[in-house]
Amino acid sequence: MVGLPGETDQDLEQSIKQTIKLKPDFVRIYPVLVIDGTELAELFKQGLYNPLTLEQAVNKVKKMVLAFKKANIPVIRVGLQVTEELSEGSAVLAGPFHPAFRHLVESELYKDKLVFYLKNREEKNWIIQVHPRDISNVRGIYNSNLKYVEEKLKKKIVQVRKNEGIPRGELVLTAYLDAKDDH
Repeated sequence: MVGLPGETDQDLEQSIKQTIKLKPDFVRIYPVLVIDGTELAELFKQGLYNPLTLEQAVNKVKKMVLAFKKANIPVIRVGLQVTEELSEGSAVLAGPFHPAFRHLVESELYKDKLVFYLKNREEKNWIIQVHPRDISNVRGIYNSNLKYVEEKLKKKIVQVRKNEGIPRGELVLTAYLDAKDDH
């Protein structure tokens, strides 16, 4: 769990290291949510616990996913499964709840890759190839990653192509040279 009361970045790093040392078959990652009727809800109501924001949770979980991937430990779940009670919103008082939390994390991981590979490249137009199941992640929610690349890096992703030969979580970038680009 990430975002426990009193947790520091050092605590989280230690937790990741200890988990990796255990060599589990897989891990599940859950950001702490304040659920009505719990002791944590009482602490929250008294101002004694402040949950992570959605952005903070995504950034922390992103680091966890990368660490576990590097250690070859599959992450089989990220975030709580949406139930009828949770989707109505009445049970969650506060915290980083999102019905597509894993998608947010995986989209951020792809955004980081895009920035890393494109930030110092001269070419302006690009084609991305990814595994078909990663198309949504590379695009980001509402194409947020493509918009980010265009606005912040001044690059354009002209196509996102499916390629089953590319492993999940990876991408291939190719500069797109159109006849108009020569002028």
